[in-house]
Amino acid sequence: MTISWPGSGNTFPDRLLYYSAALLPYLTVPAGLYLLKSAWSAILAYQLGMLLFLLVARRPPRQPEIVRRRAPRRWTAALLAACLSSGLLVLLIWPWAGRLSPADLAVWLSRLGLAPKTWPVFIAYMCLTTPWLEEQYWRGWLGRLGRPAAETSAWFAGYHLLVLMPILQPAWLALVFFSLTAAGWSWQRLSGFRNGLLWAVLSHSAADLSVMLAASWLLRT
Repeated sequence: MTISWPGSGNTFPDRLLYYSAALLPYLTVPAGLYLLKSAWSAILAYQLGMLLFLLVARRPPRQPEIVRRRAPRRWTAALLAACLSSGLLVLLIWPWAGRLSPADLAVWLSRLGLAPKTWPVFIAYMCLTTPWLEEQYWRGWLGRLGRPAAETSAWFAGYHLLVLMPILQPAWLALVFFSLTAAGWSWQRLSGFRNGLLWAVLSHSAADLSVMLAASWLLRT
């Protein structure tokens, strides 16, 4: 079964499928984290949902005049540098932004099935699979369905707050939301260029790895 999109994104079936897809992590991630108490259940359910949507829905084509162009090198390099430094930013703001001490953070992660022995496995799995799937899903598919890039990026950013609410102060959650919305918008713009989705995946992976390594550093202090 393949769902074909008219391309405008303005018909009722288009909007229904778009918002169903945008709401996917808002259902799967909290269910895994707060009902099943399992980070693995959260990420696997989310990834399975993305795969199902990608398998049954036909991807709209990119605009030919954009595809033929290469992404600006300076912009790509700046985005990659920002993503690589995101973990350092986490370490710098944690004394003011964090709601948990490093010891309490370790306990919280253990309750979600992320004990010290499984934490490195989780980091490797997350950084190798989630950025690729999310870029295919949010930018390669949802981002081409006729909705504004800022709207899709806000949906992408919002579900991260459901994960971070127990560990970040409320005021800092707003900063995370706007930062991730900007990142999503940048990845959306980048994905329209030739090989742009590859660079979006690489910079997304860099951001995830940087933040995960920062969390690992906090757990050791």
